[in-house]
Amino acid sequence: MRPDRELRDEAPLSDIGQDWEAVFERKLKGGDVLGASDVLRSTGKDGWVRKAQHDRAAEIVDAVAPAPIVRRDWATRLLAHPRRVDRELAVAVLLPLARSHPRDLERAVERLRDDSDPAVRRAVARLERALAPTPEAG
Repeated sequence: MRPDRELRDEAPLSDIGQDWEAVFERKLKGGDVLGASDVLRSTGKDGWVRKAQHDRAAEIVDAVAPAPIVRRDWATRLLAHPRRVDRELAVAVLLPLARSHPRDLERAVERLRDDSDPAVRRAVARLERALAPTPEAG
């Protein structure tokens, strides 16, 4: 323990309950994307998180409005972990960058394309749809 830093006591993740959104947002604002992913994972059962929680987590990430470089860094850190929740959250973090940073999305697609988990493959399909050219842009 460093004497120049304050000690932060946080509630165990099992006690979060209905207030997970505030804890998730606090972790993101503190730059702890893996901690935020742990909070999201604790809302589910046996590692399975409901779509509503994933959608709400994506809304919170958008509300925090991190800069593109921060989004890319968060996604890189999340993709380095094998948990399904981390990988799906990485896709949610990257999706808004489809127009401005397509190469980052392409790298994520390549990295996740052969994943054995069907939920991760569905997330990859969302990334691929975001990268597809639109007819009106043609």
